Amino acid sequence: MRNVLALTRNVNVYVNVSASLEGRDAGVPGLALYHGNRGLGKTKVALWNAAKTGTIYIRAKTRWSDSWLLQDIATELGLSFGSRPALKGLFEGVVGYLKERPRLVAVDEINICSLSCLGTLRDVHDLSDSPFLLIGHEGVLQRLKPIGPLFDRLLYVAECKPFDFDDLKDFAGQVLDVPANDDALSKCLKLTQGNTRKCVVLLKGGENRARAARAACIGPEHLPRE
Repeated sequence: MRNVLALTRNVNVYVNVSASLEGRDAGVPGLALYHGNRGLGKTKVALWNAAKTGTIYIRAKTRWSDSWLLQDIATELGLSFGSRPALKGLFEGVVGYLKERPRLVAVDEINICSLSCLGTLRDVHDLSDSPFLLIGHEGVLQRLKPIGPLFDRLLYVAECKPFDFDDLKDFAGQVLDVPANDDALSKCLKLTQGNTRKCVVLLKGGENRARAARAACIGPEHLPRE
């Protein structure tokens, strides 16, 4: 199995939302949400896009404070404020930098952000006009909807969806060294319900078993029993 990011529908959705945020008209809010169930590859595409485009990627932490959040952004921007920076100086430094040099900031695991941190993200966006792409798993919409000042600024709400058959076939064609036939893909889809992470595990095991059997392709017999 190749160690590549397959350019699937979900990847294209993320890339398009990122580009649209950065290319939005002046005065238009620059917040967006990319959400979906766990195991669908949201973090992987965010890291890949950040490396490819030079955008900022940060991951929320369970004990994130406003200061910690701003230090994470500052670190990715290459800014330093000393060992114990004041919150006001951190905030003004990050806002000032992003105002002069706008960068897309992707914030992963937004579900675990406190209301205070969510408010700080909105403040940085409002005052710098830099775009922010929030990434969350199931339940995040219900979490954000009551926060009107933040939710109302979401220019795009895009869903990362489980694979359907065409998605899985496209994905398998890009990552597998041993091809999988349609029966194997149908079985994989049934066993995983289209979860990307589970598909990777199942197809990798099938590829190993097909190789051991010197089979020309992965068939349903190379996957676990239903």
